[in-house]
Amino acid sequence: MLLLAVTGCPGTDEGDESAGGTTGTTGTTGATAGVTGGSTSDTPAATTGGGGTTAGTQDSTGGSGDTSGDSGGTTVGVEPTLDVDQIEWIGKALFPEGIASDGLDFVYVGGVLSGEVQVYDVEADTVDVLLPPGSVVTPLGLKVRDDVLWVCEAGAQATPKTPPGPSMIRGFDLATRGLVATHAFPVDAQTGLTGTCNDLAFDDDGNLFITDFAMGRIMRVGAADLLSDAETTIWVEDDAWAPVEGAPGSINGIVFGDGAVWTVNFADSMIYRIDVAGDGSAGDVSGIEGLDAASGDGLLWVDGELIIVQTEPVNRVVAVTIGEGMPAVRELASDLDQPSTVTVVRDRLCILEGQLFKAILGQPPNVPFRAVCVEH
Repeated sequence: MLLLAVTGCPGTDEGDESAGGTTGTTGTTGATAGVTGGSTSDTPAATTGGGGTTAGTQDSTGGSGDTSGDSGGTTVGVEPTLDVDQIEWIGKALFPEGIASDGLDFVYVGGVLSGEVQVYDVEADTVDVLLPPGSVVTPLGLKVRDDVLWVCEAGAQATPKTPPGPSMIRGFDLATRGLVATHAFPVDAQTGLTGTCNDLAFDDDGNLFITDFAMGRIMRVGAADLLSDAETTIWVEDDAWAPVEGAPGSINGIVFGDGAVWTVNFADSMIYRIDVAGDGSAGDVSGIEGLDAASGDGLLWVDGELIIVQTEPVNRVVAVTIGEGMPAVRELASDLDQPSTVTVVRDRLCILEGQLFKAILGQPPNVPFRAVCVEH
């Protein structure tokens, strides 16, 4: 999403400390299909931090390296189902941008202004605080892989509770909540800046790809270096992603699917496919013609379709089939409240309404913040 130069908003309480035990809003069951995705992952019930009964552990297997279903190869199966139509988050100053899940039992969001991470327990239908306010600096994209929560920290400006700092990716163990890895963005020799970590995705082999919203490039951390403090490296840059004067930023959401990396350029409303060579390097960069991705934000790849979140002023989510002819687009949800990102939770897609443009404009948000869960 957008790089925010905000420190507070009218109608919000900057000192609002989130508290556990808030229940989600229960709705009705949708389709009876379930979701599996990624390498084997046992997600501990301890990640909820309190409230209600817990789901224990779930073993989740599938064709992608990302158990959240947020990267490639998500497969819709038979069971289980999600029995809520929306998830309500805690606090007035949250302004969540990134959402991720393990696909089955736990859903996570990061608060851009509050600098915290909250977790929703699907079985208990409760929300709790995983990482307290001030734990992360301007968290944007989130992903879950192998019991680690990966957080894109924009870090280019302060939140109400944290000082400014460089942009980086940090990994937190979901069982202990401890920091297990930090991957900093390199400092540009000419400008002294690090760019802006915006969103991230894993390929099937566990390599991590990250969009730099400010400098228009995709960064990478190899699978072998994931649980280390290795610096990110530039994987690919393209002239089409060069920063445009007056535009809020460049490439935004990112996902792995169909053997390629996909991203959306906020500046030109274009979806781009980047082929991956046999040695892991970037191949051809191709813009997808005939597809208007205006206000494109979060991306997902589900059952051979590219899911695109289109934020303000479009405010909808679409599923796109990309083949030899013109892309086929079908709308999944509309009239959303400034959505940002989306994740798979069992048989549904849960769309986060981050309302970040209200934060930018100093407008009060509609509370509670929520994720709207729809059928795919």
